[in-house]
Amino acid sequence: MRHIAFTLAMVFVLAIAGCAESTDDDPADAIETPTGETPTVVADDPTPTPDDPLEQPPVDVDYSGAAESTTALGFDLFTGLAGYDPDENVITSPYSAAIVLTMLLAGADGETREAIADVLHLDDAFDAQFTTQHQVLAAELIDADPDVEFAVANSLWANEGTPFEDDYISEMRGRLNATIEEIDLGSEQAVDRIDEWVSVNTNELIEEIAEDLGVPDPNLVLILLNAIYFLGDWTDPFDPDNTSVGAFTTSTGAEVEVPLMSRDDTHLHTQG
Repeated sequence: MRHIAFTLAMVFVLAIAGCAESTDDDPADAIETPTGETPTVVADDPTPTPDDPLEQPPVDVDYSGAAESTTALGFDLFTGLAGYDPDENVITSPYSAAIVLTMLLAGADGETREAIADVLHLDDAFDAQFTTQHQVLAAELIDADPDVEFAVANSLWANEGTPFEDDYISEMRGRLNATIEEIDLGSEQAVDRIDEWVSVNTNELIEEIAEDLGVPDPNLVLILLNAIYFLGDWTDPFDPDNTSVGAFTTSTGAEVEVPLMSRDDTHLHTQG
């Protein structure tokens, strides 16, 4: 049985367009939403309100663009991580990275948005359907196998005085079911709340992350988090009685003795 949990985070010390700039001056000086309305501060309650219900994934949306984007990003990510220290094992979650970058993309504009879209291998940085594609893709993954437990959770934590824009709140909550909270990132309360969120959404496999993110720090502006939990058995399990000790060649060419799973079977394969 495999228990796997990932968390991926981005920590920002600069605001993005998805957040409104705090100001003590005329409200008209604040960053405006596309509708021209002055952004409002998100409530302390991080759960969706009746005004921001979780949208049901549309059934007619082609999510292949989100899937292809995640795959391309995954190859880039793994190549970079493996090249950084080629003698070490690498395990990562490209899907988590894609979701966090998608949340960032939705709150960005101009050249910043185009740069993020380039990392995500998107032809259109302003494709309004891209977040919806990830909403549908997540629903497909969660329901893909009734024998597998798979859960995805997203959250955004803005420092006090950095309110979110209303349309961004609706998009993140409605399509990505994201927890959104404005909190003092320089406080111990923020440490407790973020660690609690990560623990709950990874079934306590990951109990702490705030310290790794540098929290508490009053200079932080925004933290974006994605957590994935996976629990499943092999579709065709290996018989433990067939495990035997054998030689495994490492990347340095050295041989080490390790227990190897084994089975006799027929499998189709290609070689090229």
